[in-house]
Amino acid sequence: MPTIRPINKNAGTDAAKAYAAFGNRLDHLPNFFGTLANSPAALKAYVACAAELDQGELSHDLGEQIALAVSGENSSPYCAAVHTRLARDSGVSEDEAALNVQGISSVPRTGLILQFAIKLIRLGGKLSESDVNLLRDQEISDGEIIEIIAHTAFGTFGNFLNNVAQTEHDASAVAIKDYSSL
Repeated sequence: MPTIRPINKNAGTDAAKAYAAFGNRLDHLPNFFGTLANSPAALKAYVACAAELDQGELSHDLGEQIALAVSGENSSPYCAAVHTRLARDSGVSEDEAALNVQGISSVPRTGLILQFAIKLIRLGGKLSESDVNLLRDQEISDGEIIEIIAHTAFGTFGNFLNNVAQTEHDASAVAIKDYSSL
């Protein structure tokens, strides 16, 4: 049972109106957004951040792979399930997504990026210049490095919210693999 209940988008409150307006743009609204809508400001900020990051230098599928690694590191089964589905929808194989939740990849460059994201979480962002240079050595630009940091922080927010709220799984959280053990 959720510790923070999702908003009923038909309730008539400001939060419900923000949630309903957002929901009108999607076929299915994940329970996460209903929970997030308890704060219209947080919902609007989340949607704006997601839209901007999606227009960044990193590909959408790499953003999903970072989200998978972050979800695994932060032990968020709801987010791991949702991002497995989103990664699969953007062309990431099921096997690769399962690796990504563990912070690894069959593609060395992607694996390096996922390990960087995990190290960010573990060390509270206090990485060394040599950590950054490992990415630069793979021709990852400073702009891309900043977006990796942004995706990691953004994903961590979602993980923390879903972990605290104990968001109930819904159709968007259907994954090939059961992540309840995270």
